Amino acid sequence: MARYFAIATVLVVGLVAIAGFWWLHQPRKALTIASVDTTMAPRNDPGQNIDYAPTNRPFIATVPWALSALPECLQQTMSARGSKTYVETKLPIDAELIQPPATLYYADCTIEINATSALVKRGPDRLTIPPKVRFYRDARNQLLVFREAGQTAELRVYVGTR
Repeated sequence: MARYFAIATVLVVGLVAIAGFWWLHQPRKALTIASVDTTMAPRNDPGQNIDYAPTNRPFIATVPWALSALPECLQQTMSARGSKTYVETKLPIDAELIQPPATLYYADCTIEINATSALVKRGPDRLTIPPKVRFYRDARNQLLVFREAGQTAELRVYVGTR
């Protein structure tokens, strides 16, 4: 009886091995997506004129990455994100805090730093960097922006594009 059990076990294991080998070495057909025609109602009345021309309205927003959105003024060179303790280790040793209130000028951008946030002005546009943000400057004249949000922090390093 044990002999038949051993033979049956060898046969089953052998068949599983052969089937697995065969399955792994089968050529796979590439995924293809067929085009499908659909019909749907137009989203706008065909007779309606829609003006998609840009407006001259100022852009006003509250965004933590405000300075990264203005490459004409500052170029981001580095960023770090994580716990406050981790990100603080990324601050250069020679970084000096820019004491608020302060106003910085880079190309046609003005950064007004207050106690916990900052306002970035460029022409009619106004971008607010939300609290809790601190600004530093190091020996290489880089601008360092350290922002805390809950349990995480972020450091962004910029150079001016004068």
